[in-house]
Amino acid sequence: MYEFVESENKALLNKADKIIKLTKKQKSQIKEMKKLLEKTKGAAAISANQLGITDLRAFVCKNGNEITTIINPKITWTSMDDPTEIIQNETGVIPKSMPMWEGCLSFPGKNYLITRPYAIKVEYMNEKEVYKNVVLNDQWARLFCHEIDHLNGVRVIDKAEEVMDMNDELPIGYYPIEKTTDDAAH
Repeated sequence: MYEFVESENKALLNKADKIIKLTKKQKSQIKEMKKLLEKTKGAAAISANQLGITDLRAFVCKNGNEITTIINPKITWTSMDDPTEIIQNETGVIPKSMPMWEGCLSFPGKNYLITRPYAIKVEYMNEKEVYKNVVLNDQWARLFCHEIDHLNGVRVIDKAEEVMDMNDELPIGYYPIEKTTDDAAH
């Protein structure tokens, strides 16, 4: 079973090479990554190099109870590409970017303020070696950008506009709020 490498580990600085065809070893590594994601409390995704695996350009992520494998992800467009473009969806004009606080399993105990594109288009390969193209926005765009940064050897500490110890009070900003059972009763 794999474990997370220390935050100083050089694997976090390496850019993973594109995979042409999955090897038996890489398929086994993906299986182990999925097991680790399932048992890691609070984790939304894990990239291969966070575990010291440097020959696998892939990450696994949770969507409810389903775990998806993303191989060779490549961002082909972001909402920040053209500053003059106005992007709309059914709810109206969407922002080009959004600063938010992010945590990272490779740098525990801290949150990092990072501005990322609100929407992205991504091309990737699934475990069946079929390429997909998807448009993601908000939290999914942020998650993919974060994990693709890992695969490109870019650490969250390299992009952070501000760093906050998780034991400190939260600064003013946007935070997703989870409803508790007490909130639901009111």
